[in-house]
Amino acid sequence: MLEFFFYNNLKNEMYINKINTNYTSQKGHVFINNYENLNELSIHDKSDNNKIKLDGLYVCFNDDISIDEILKKINELNIGTKSKYHIKQTMCYLENNIEKYVYVIL
Repeated sequence: MLEFFFYNNLKNEMYINKINTNYTSQKGHVFINNYENLNELSIHDKSDNNKIKLDGLYVCFNDDISIDEILKKINELNIGTKSKYHIKQTMCYLENNIEKYVYVIL
């Protein structure tokens, strides 16, 4: 089971289904450090420095799928404009005070 936080285009169900159809999702948010535009997000290692709330979608892939397979499929979607992405882990906050430690693609 792999847990992600998707924002912008990746929170579109059509794209998520192209990655894997066996998932659950729920609205959520993360806190980030910098938000110049959707291509220039950053999350600081010190959580106190992340003060900007970013709404999106918590997605949990239920199949036995690797993170490399998920990232390959996301790359094949060809929906981003950056030449290089990186992954960060952070807390995602869901309804009912539920917190999940998730991957975010920046």
